[in-house]
Amino acid sequence: MTAGDDAARAAGTGDSAGRGEPLLDLLRRDHREILDLFDRVAECGKGELDKMLSLFNRIEEGVQRHFEGEERFLYTALEQHEEARGLVLESYELHRVATFTIGGFKALALDDERWRPKALVLRRLVEVHVELQEKDLFPVALRVLGEEQLRGIEAHFVGVRSGSDPHRAGLDAPK
Repeated sequence: MTAGDDAARAAGTGDSAGRGEPLLDLLRRDHREILDLFDRVAECGKGELDKMLSLFNRIEEGVQRHFEGEERFLYTALEQHEEARGLVLESYELHRVATFTIGGFKALALDDERWRPKALVLRRLVEVHVELQEKDLFPVALRVLGEEQLRGIEAHFVGVRSGSDPHRAGLDAPK
């Protein structure tokens, strides 16, 4: 592997077959999967409440693990760099608002007329998060974090996503 291949892998722009998924590609894939789940919720009919609940539970879990990995590893590394600090602070706020919105679903029945509009608002928050990261934050991350640091963050992020990160203190960790 050449130095250029290594840089492309760390950046999420190269072929990663057999070597683990590069961090930024992993984040992009999470974004697409979560947005796809929102599409599937929107397609549910009024009589498909169980399916809608199952999909929403997957959204909630996916968003929470994604946010946790970003905040614990990517954002903490990036906030040390002045160029990234404002984008990281904005990202934390988007996470806070999305998490608050998710919490609001606990007080609503699935057949409540406010449920679908609330889901649409949450989707829009996720879309803003995706745009901020993919358009603005990722290019900055590539500039200020080295290949080695991106790979280290990737390893921790994968652990959080899978529930196997030993630093999670047992939260949702496999038993």
